[in-house]
Amino acid sequence: MWLLAIALVVPVLLFGAYFLHGSLEQFPTEEQQGKVRIVSGLGFILFALLEAIVIVALLRGSKSTIDNRRVSAAQPPVPAERPKAGAR
Repeated sequence: MWLLAIALVVPVLLFGAYFLHGSLEQFPTEEQQGKVRIVSGLGFILFALLEAIVIVALLRGSKSTIDNRRVSAAQPPVPAERPKAGAR
């Protein structure tokens, strides 16, 4: 899951850079710049939301794991029952 969070950072950064830089043409028109800003802005928002969802899921998962460790550390382990001799 952490790998997914890291992988989602790349498109967020790329769309953000594309939004700030604009069209990659040498002499873009205002219409081209507007289209680039719309597409890159939507892409940035989409991937930023996905990134936030993944991070929240990771933090909730790690919190429940920590809580489970605390509970298991507070309770002594229950010994396994041994089968009776001759019973199958």
